[in-house]
This record gives sequence, C-alpha cells and structure tokens, in this order.
Amino acid sequence: GDSRYSPLAQITAANVAGLKPVWTFHMKPPGARDGFAASQDTPLVVGGIMYISTPYGRVVALDAATGLQRWAYQVPAGDQPATRGVSYWPGTRPEIVFGTRAGLLTALHAENGAPVMGFGKQGILDLHSDAVMQGFPKAALGITSAPVIYRNLIITGSRNQETPQQ
Repeated sequence: GDSRYSPLAQITAANVAGLKPVWTFHMKPPGARDGFAASQDTPLVVGGIMYISTPYGRVVALDAATGLQRWAYQVPAGDQPATRGVSYWPGTRPEIVFGTRAGLLTALHAENGAPVMGFGKQGILDLHSDAVMQGFPKAALGITSAPVIYRNLIITGSRNQETPQQ
C-alpha cells in the first residue's frame, strides 16, 4: 500500500542497537561509468524476493535472505528506471511494473525479468501520446516513482517540465 510501514514486530526499540548487516548489494555494476548516482528506492519484497530499481539503469531481483542476484534487467537506450521503486502485479503470471525518466512504462515477468510481450510494444509502453502531451510533443515527461496498481489498472504520475514548453 506504499505506506512504508510494516506490522512486523521482530525489530523493537530494545533490540535495534544489536542489528548487524547480513548482506550488502552494490547497485553500481562492474564496469559502470565512474561517479555516484543517488537512489531513493524503497525495496519491494514479495515471496522472499526483493525488487529494486537502481540509478544505473537497471531493475534487479535479489534473494531477500542472501542478497544473491536472481536477475537484472537493463533499461534500453540509456534510460533510467524511476529511482523510487517498482510495483508488483500479482496476476496469473506476476509482473514487475515501473516507469522511466523518458516517460516509458515497462512490465517484466517477476520470476525472470523478461519483458511481458503482451504489454505495450515488447514490454514497453510509450506514454508520449497526443492525448497525454496535449499539443506539446517536446514537453518533458518522465516517471519518478513507482506506479500504483489497482486490479488491472496502472496509475502513475509524472515529472513535468517547470519552464515554458515549446
């Protein structure tokens, strides 16, 4: 529910000081460009698998208990997934859904990270339609947060240009 709240009670004020890291995952893959990219990702854990978006153009699935990578999806064309997270759709074949800085919506199969071929064009839906752009085809449109999924409906906002549009 995007509440950032867990009803779990294993960690308390009395024992939090004794916690120790179990595993670490480095978002920057080997061979990535130099520099630091910020992330505001809220990891999503479903069925023992943690799904994250990285500021290095990837969405990754990790074993939540061990931190071992199960799969990684490289967003095409140098685009970047929303760095605040991804969403999960529990349909017949569960999917991970996320937006990108370039205004694309992507659906991947949760078990292996492969694009959902029946979604958009080979798993990617371009949100730059005439209905959305309202006569401003060069206006900036990008998705910065995880979409909300209600039943079979994806609801998302976008980052909008703050200066005059051409």
